[in-house]
Amino acid sequence: MRNRNEVARCIIEILIPYADCFAWGDFGAAGNPCYDPYNWSSPAEEEEEAYTLAAVQLELKKNGQRHIDLAEKVANNTGNDYVTYPYLRDAVSRILASSTYDELLTQVKFSRMIKNMMKSKGLTTISSIEEVLS
Repeated sequence: MRNRNEVARCIIEILIPYADCFAWGDFGAAGNPCYDPYNWSSPAEEEEEAYTLAAVQLELKKNGQRHIDLAEKVANNTGNDYVTYPYLRDAVSRILASSTYDELLTQVKFSRMIKNMMKSKGLTTISSIEEVLS
């Protein structure tokens, strides 16, 4: 996602209001068992992430209102008192690099729906999506 306007729109309309729908820890420098943030499948993918990082840094200015709003929500979701700007900037760029606005919006709406259905059924964990949808 190279377009600054699209990056800003994603931060404002998706990441901040749906911050609870992301596994923020998975997008840190350590990655997770399925995702290594420093292992790209192609030079084009590496370039896309670099351009996305630049756009995020321009649209998520340190100590700006977007940064403050998102950092507070991410800190709450991760159980921390705060998150550092470099961590948040990098995590946001990793989330946005591999997606479009529409794809991301669809994913978070689905995530929110599943979370609400789990809550209504009194579930705290699931082993398959069928448990929630049935």
